Amino acid sequence: MPATGDRITKRKDGLFQGMYTAQTPDGPKRKYIYSRKYKDVERRLAEAMGDAARGIVVDDKNLTVSEYLNRFLEDVQRGSVRESTYSRDKYLIPNHVKPALGRVKLKNLSAMHLQRLYREKQDGRPVGVHGPENSSHPTLVTGASSPLGPARP
Repeated sequence: MPATGDRITKRKDGLFQGMYTAQTPDGPKRKYIYSRKYKDVERRLAEAMGDAARGIVVDDKNLTVSEYLNRFLEDVQRGSVRESTYSRDKYLIPNHVKPALGRVKLKNLSAMHLQRLYREKQDGRPVGVHGPENSSHPTLVTGASSPLGPARP
């Protein structure tokens, strides 16, 4: 029996399970994290709970990239970057990213989607769209520091 307040338990199938509560548009929901190693669950649970405390909780079952980017711009980026950066991203996201990726479910977004978008923009060379190494776009950053998390291949 786990100690009171302990959020990590071992299941019968040998996996460790971590649980946290996330605020979603429909109200609070329990979210679960699974792994074979206790330390992995502990690390991922701490990250998820930290994101939840900062308001970066994503209910990705039905959330589209468009909906997520709207929330990201208003809740996370506004006030944390310069006004010029915010204005640029508020222009670039609806005009370049949303037409290409807006209807994709966030849970289905992969590195291939991002590479295709970048390649199309590179071929057309619209003004204002830079490479991922120079961009603050959350959809063009594919590293672990991205608000979307690490891109899946």
